[in-house]
Amino acid sequence: MKKAHPLILFSFFFVCVSVVAQIKKEPFNIGEKIRLHSDVLDEDRDILVYLPQDYERSGEKYPVLYLLDGEWHFIHASGIVQFLARPRVEKTPKMMVVAVINTSRGRDFSPSTWPGYRSYTGGAENFIRCLEKDIMPFIEKNYRASSTKILAGHSLAGTFTLYTLLTRPGIFNAYIALSPCLFWHDRFMLKKSEEFMNKHDKLDKTLYIAHEYTGGDEASTMQEFVDLIQANAPRNLRWKSVLMDKDTHFTYVHKAIYEGLEYIFATDKD
Repeated sequence: MKKAHPLILFSFFFVCVSVVAQIKKEPFNIGEKIRLHSDVLDEDRDILVYLPQDYERSGEKYPVLYLLDGEWHFIHASGIVQFLARPRVEKTPKMMVVAVINTSRGRDFSPSTWPGYRSYTGGAENFIRCLEKDIMPFIEKNYRASSTKILAGHSLAGTFTLYTLLTRPGIFNAYIALSPCLFWHDRFMLKKSEEFMNKHDKLDKTLYIAHEYTGGDEASTMQEFVDLIQANAPRNLRWKSVLMDKDTHFTYVHKAIYEGLEYIFATDKD
């Protein structure tokens, strides 16, 4: 067997090195990470911001999805937002995503102080003020945000999302509340819901709720809420409740955010 000539081997090596040298690598960024100070909470908070691909050249204003538990959901939710707005899909308009990273989840998302819970609770009112006074004004000052605002949260953050609707419905246009803990602190959220229904006979908002199959208090209180809203929902409140019976508490979230946004922007809103 003849040996390869050294010159041929060198030439082959040179070509391979040249091809590798011509490969160009660039960062592909999904969004921006920003640290801002919350005067309400007296602490620094990190947010993640996704912008539509044509943001820099369009000059348009965009709806904003405010997403809780940002460290968990920013990447996949940004992909959903990008996909739903793309040509030939066009289920939603192009949107921004503002995902808030947690510092004290139990504190910020819990609507009341529940003795014995595993962390400090009862800070939801302060966190609503943080969104309203610190985070949202920053976004509206520094980005081209339209007046359409959506709040989305899962589990305890879903509880906070529903609590925000029940206490400060004017802040957001639509709400995606996933697995809200309705049995929280002696059924606090159910009592709040009933109080809200009794006070509001008309409400121009959209609410999408989804939850996994469960038993016990989770299932019974969710059914009570659905019965309550079916019987007493304010006029003009668009709402939908979905049971994700083939998924777990964590596996359905991606699907539910997709379907929730689809429902909010559905052209047929009858």
